[in-house]
Amino acid sequence: MFQIYEKMAELIGKNQEFVLAIVVNSESSTSGKTGFKMLILPDGATFGTIGGGGIEKEAVELSSELFRTKGSLFRKHVLKEGEDTSLGMVCGGEIEFYLEYVGSRQQFVIFGAGHLGKMIYEMAKLDGNYEFMVVDDREEFANTDRFKDAKIYTGAGIYRTGDSVPIQDGAIVVILTQGGVDDPYILKGLYDKSINPLKKSADCKGLNPLKKSADCKGLNPLKKSADLLFSYFSVIRDHFHRIYPRSLSGDSRRLSYSYIGMIGSTGRRDKCFNKALEIGVSKDFLNTIFAPVGVAINGDTPFEISVAVLAEIIALKKGAIDNVKTEKSIHEGA
Repeated sequence: MFQIYEKMAELIGKNQEFVLAIVVNSESSTSGKTGFKMLILPDGATFGTIGGGGIEKEAVELSSELFRTKGSLFRKHVLKEGEDTSLGMVCGGEIEFYLEYVGSRQQFVIFGAGHLGKMIYEMAKLDGNYEFMVVDDREEFANTDRFKDAKIYTGAGIYRTGDSVPIQDGAIVVILTQGGVDDPYILKGLYDKSINPLKKSADCKGLNPLKKSADCKGLNPLKKSADLLFSYFSVIRDHFHRIYPRSLSGDSRRLSYSYIGMIGSTGRRDKCFNKALEIGVSKDFLNTIFAPVGVAINGDTPFEISVAVLAEIIALKKGAIDNVKTEKSIHEGA
């Protein structure tokens, strides 16, 4: 058993993401016993065991979604003939296991540091589960005085240099720029990242964010692996809390986004999309963007619009987006 702790410490020390699977309860003759643990890597490779067979196969399949959402989940199976949750296994007994993503917190990327960007940042920060990045070409708006807990990327031309912002897989992106002139180029940068392999953490070189903290050089204090391990197992035991040490590691997967929303009228959107098509963004990619942005509540103030945007993000995350009326759905149906 000690080997799996060593492997966890090794992965954490290398800033590599993984999913931790642990059997939290087993009864009767199940092959996976309470306390069995397994680590699952992004490529599906595993270390350790939670009992083999269909249980491990399901755990690996479920982990692919957790690498995107950076969340956790719980499963219970009754391994008896005729049970819907048996996975085809009839060894008898029951097994419950817990999966938790270990790696970076979900990125929340805000293009545009004006009043609306600031309001969305302050409100989303209350969730406590996001790593914020703020991008704006105006240093008087994009700075650590206004966005104390965010990584800041600013300077002339920042919107048109897609590689300068190290966006990670599964990021939430909101585009709130002044005037929207650069929005097609922001979309081109996002699109290029979605069709090219994810890059290694060397991308941090040369970024020169105003707030360097421990984001690139050193990548954050993951050297204290033993302390983190104790924390992880407290998390697993209680089933409720989450810990997300950051990772900037990359692999051969393509970048996907949990959400991209863009502010503006339908006229601004159409003008932006036409230009984006001209510079090489695919129509399929543009169809995934929530624009106009937000749940349809006729919001006018930065606070009201922020509520609408965050409600849309939550509805999408919870699988309830088809149950709410969004600005995008209203205008598509018009």
